[in-house]
Amino acid sequence: TDKQDVIAVQVQGSKRWRIWSPPPPQDKITADPFTRGKGQDTMSDEELGEPLLDIVMEPGETLYIPAAYPHKTDTATGVSLSEESVHLTLGIDTCPPKLP
Repeated sequence: TDKQDVIAVQVQGSKRWRIWSPPPPQDKITADPFTRGKGQDTMSDEELGEPLLDIVMEPGETLYIPAAYPHKTDTATGVSLSEESVHLTLGIDTCPPKLP
């Protein structure tokens, strides 16, 4: 998960993206919902369940991922190992910072 909304643009090659719904907060009350799956916090395949979206992006395609939505990427199956896969990630802070 990320603390900001993300726009991913596939630049070269192919990449598989899987996106899941945010896990219910009551499943892990002490966890920050915007940093689930990072550091010591892991999310099992059982906890994630079925992805909302499972796609392979090609060059020129764009994907929007809202903050707190778990996601995984990997090089698409069947792609030549000599083909590079490059994507550009744009993070968009949509929540204003807390003021003193």
